[in-house]
Amino acid sequence: MTEKGVRPLFRRALAVLPLLAIVSHAPSTDRIVALTLNTKHGGEPPGRFEDQIGAIAAAAPDVVFLQEARYQQLSAYVDALNRAMNTGAWHGDYARHCRAGHDPTCASFADESVMILSLRPFETSERHLIWARDDAWAARGVLRARIAIGDGAAIETFSCHLPADAAFAASRRAWASRFTTWARRFPTPQLVGGDFNDGARSAAVAAMRRVYVDAFAARGSGRGGTETEDDQSYTNRYDYLFSAGPLAVESAEVPRVKISDHRPLVAAYRIEHR
Repeated sequence: MTEKGVRPLFRRALAVLPLLAIVSHAPSTDRIVALTLNTKHGGEPPGRFEDQIGAIAAAAPDVVFLQEARYQQLSAYVDALNRAMNTGAWHGDYARHCRAGHDPTCASFADESVMILSLRPFETSERHLIWARDDAWAARGVLRARIAIGDGAAIETFSCHLPADAAFAASRRAWASRFTTWARRFPTPQLVGGDFNDGARSAAVAAMRRVYVDAFAARGSGRGGTETEDDQSYTNRYDYLFSAGPLAVESAEVPRVKISDHRPLVAAYRIEHR
């Protein structure tokens, strides 16, 4: 994608979204903004990749969690965000889902992935599989990235996408149990972003809330619907940002954009240094 293609769409996004910071975004050691978005297979119609970039840039995040992007799109997302936000600092990594196999060995990896894109440097990243089968995947990829926030401090971040469909509620419960057990190995603060394919009262989300703070429940307003079945009404709250440790939720919102069959969720956090 060319710069000529990105900038007109970026300007249109600014006309409908609140402008927090656009050029030369300077990361703070006291505050971090996170955004999570299911991309619908990296911008499948009626959504468009270019419009997703405009909406992400307009929210001025420090870290972005993406789901359903093809792993081959990593450089496209990174390069487009760097152009849109007038920086060269954006970078990222991905973790692919597993088509077939049995714990602990994946016999066939998919193109579909989860990603973490960051304006702040990675100290390390890790691709991890959680074995919780549904009709699509034998195991779901989770990406962990330890992100430096300055003064020697760091945040453990995780991008995830849980098993889909009502018939696989048990798989989502199993996923949440296995994830929280694994994530306990890592220090706080932690940020988890992703599409949980389940509502706020579900067992999987309840399991997460026993460990983490749900940003929208803490500081959001309205129903916070992020997913649509008809590309018109976004009624299901399936997308979440969870935090643990010294991260205080300042705000959480769902921008009213149509860039996918999901809307982004954006949350700002105050970093409480110990």
